[in-house]
Amino acid sequence: KIKPGRTLLDRPLKPVAGLDADALMGMTESSYIELVQWTGEQSRPDKRGTLKPIASNHRAPPAAIWDVADHHKAWVRQVQGTESFYYRAIGSAEALMAKAESLGQVWMKGVASEVAKKILRERPT
Repeated sequence: KIKPGRTLLDRPLKPVAGLDADALMGMTESSYIELVQWTGEQSRPDKRGTLKPIASNHRAPPAAIWDVADHHKAWVRQVQGTESFYYRAIGSAEALMAKAESLGQVWMKGVASEVAKKILRERPT
């Protein structure tokens, strides 16, 4: 049940496939929709999937972006990379390395895999 004075958009977001559940803890449906809208506005206008901006001026990244990325430009690169560079996983080099380790692998091919391989080469054995 929804408490009086709250809307459906104020509800906490339920887990989303592909995103760390901890990253979504403070996110509401409204903040998630705002993140999706802003992300879609960042694409090139001649690309499929670009969303038309709600406002005519350039908007700052939504606050929810810091729940899923260390920097808004990294988030945009990550999302845009899914179209041409998607392999098995998407994320920072550190996130890919952690996922690979949890699967008993040394590394995982994904958006940041080249960086992850470089980090692994530089680690002392």
